[in-house]
Formats: sequence, C-alpha cells, structure tokens
Amino acid sequence: MKKSAKNKKLMSKLKICLVSSEKPYPARDSLFIILKKILGSRQVVELRIKDWMTRVPSILKLAFYPLQDLMLYFKILICRKKHGINTVLIFQGYYPLTSIGLSFLNIKLLLYIGGSAFKSSYYEKRSFIGRLAAFSNIPIQEICHKFSYLIILPSEKAITWLGLEKYVNKLCSAPCIINPKFFGKFTMSTNYRKRREIIGYVGSLMKSKGILNLIQSISMIKSRLKFREVYLLIIGDGPLVNDLKVKIDEYGISENVILKGYVPHHSLPKYYNLMKLLVLPSYTEGLPSVILEAMACGTPVLTTPVGAIPNIIKEGKTGFLLNSNSSRHIAERIIELLNKPDLLEKVSINAYNYVRENFSYKKVLEMWRKIINDLTVKK
Repeated sequence: MKKSAKNKKLMSKLKICLVSSEKPYPARDSLFIILKKILGSRQVVELRIKDWMTRVPSILKLAFYPLQDLMLYFKILICRKKHGINTVLIFQGYYPLTSIGLSFLNIKLLLYIGGSAFKSSYYEKRSFIGRLAAFSNIPIQEICHKFSYLIILPSEKAITWLGLEKYVNKLCSAPCIINPKFFGKFTMSTNYRKRREIIGYVGSLMKSKGILNLIQSISMIKSRLKFREVYLLIIGDGPLVNDLKVKIDEYGISENVILKGYVPHHSLPKYYNLMKLLVLPSYTEGLPSVILEAMACGTPVLTTPVGAIPNIIKEGKTGFLLNSNSSRHIAERIIELLNKPDLLEKVSINAYNYVRENFSYKKVLEMWRKIINDLTVKK
C-alpha cells in the first residue's frame, strides 16, 4: 500500500512534453490521449514542430538539419520554463543536438521509434549520392539512442530489425494507435463474403512502401485473370503520385486502378470495408497503423515481414506474408489468395478477433501505465 502511494506521488511530479511533427498523425494523437489518461491533463503538454526538411532542397538539407534541431531545443527550454516539464517524449524523430542538450538539463529523454530512419531514407533515394547520404542517419540515430533515458518500440519484435540489442536495458514496448474510440470506429460494417475483389493500399506513396511494385503486379494479375474484375484501390498521397499515374498508363491498367488520394482518417473504415485484401509490400516498417485498422475491419493483410509485423501477422492465421517485394511474387500471392475465398474469410474472422483480444484499449493503457510507472522508479 505504501509502495503504491509512493509511486502515485512520484507520478504526480512527472511532467511530460510530447514532441512530434505538426503533420496529421493518428498514432500520435492516440498517445497524447493515453498519456493524459494516465497522468492527467495538467501533466502532459504537446509540442508540434514544423518539418522544414520536406521543403528544403536536398543540397541544403545538411545545413538546415542542425538548425531545425537547435530550434527544437530552444522551444523545449521555453516549454520547460512555462510548464515545468522534466521529461520529453519525442515521437518518431531524431534530434541529436536536442538529445545531448537535454542531458545537461537533467531532463529525461524518451524516444518512441516506429521504424528505421536510415532504412526509410535509403530506400527513398534513387541516386548513388542520395543513398550514400542516407548513411548519415546512422550516427544521428546512435547519438539519440545513447543519450535517451528510455527507447519505446511498438513491439519487442522490432529490436533486432532496428539493431537495438545493445540498448536492451533501456528498451520497452507498447503500441500507440489504440484509443477509447478505436474499435467503435474501425469495425466490420460490410459482410466479408459480399465484398468485391478489391485489393487495397493505404499509406504514403513512397518508394520505401513498395507501391511501384504493387502497381506493376496489377498488370500481371489483369493478364492472368482476364475474365475477373480485380481492382486496386490506392488511398494516400506522396512524392510518387505522378510516377504512379505514368505507370498506370504505361501498363494499361487505368480501368483497374483507383487513385483515391488523401482520405481523412475518420473516413478510412468505409474503404477498409470495401477491400478483399490489404497489401503492404514495404521495404521497411515499424508496426504500421493501417495493419491494425484493416484487421479491426475484418480485412486480411498481405505484407512483408519487416519491423514488428511478424509479431502480429501469422501466415495463414491472422494474415499473410510476402517472401519478397518483387512485383511477380506480389501478383502470384494475390492470385493465390483470391482463388482461396474460404481461407480469406477464415483469416478475416481471425484478424478481427485477434486485434480486439490483443490490442484492447485496456491492455494498451496498462502497457503505457507500466512504462510510466517504471520511469518514476528507474534509477
């Protein structure tokens, strides 16, 4: 009893600043709700920063990166003076100068890492120089890991994928996409058997997501399933949107591909319920929110076994795994699964139940409560 009272007293002194990009991020919004539920609204503040790097020419990014880093550090100083924060949780970002600076201020730094900055950057670059420059992310990540107090991952399965074995003493895991309204919003509203043969993709239109390979696979599927109406529904926006339009015309699949563009997060359940299969052929990931969202809507997922994905997707049970990102293999697997409607329906039910049993709001809340509690007693 005394220990519980002591922990509550320590938690009452904890004041967290949640730092993230200003762009829409449902997982970040859910984490903010979780932290306020555990600590109370007065003990959690949010700091959103503009991402200059997306608007800066590549040749100038090296100069602007430390400038953006320093600006974040000074914003945290202002936040500390105004709100008395003693802990900073950086969501999906690496800021080495800020990480070093916080150590001198005796402010605990928590890093929430969803994926590898190096791998994402490497797969996005097309030129040799660009890919070479991607290696600059490695020392940046290493500095941040070294000066962090805790490193939080969406799943323990991501430890090896991200190469964090040597930081095992400061690692913990908890997903953050789940909030109190998640399963009320993401649910099965269309009977799976009544869904048409619509293959879905939800995410950024980036090279690292394997979207170009998926587009090419549709041309192969069209030629092999000539008398069936198979469609690809693409939801999202990104740097490859014009490239995709060119490829769609080049492959002659304009009648089979629907480019929906950006869709507000609250509207996504309607589209998941149209899909027979969600395909995510990414080269690198953490634990994508779209996988849990699709499963919650009873939509089977076909994806690459990267990051923490194999922890959730079990072949033929809760989803399906790709052996490679090649367009030919993607096409073969999609055709194979479309020809096994009973298996797809079984996995649809399994996925629907699995995500509710293992990622309930209560369970996720307890995972974060343990992290916060350990934070107050960890020496």
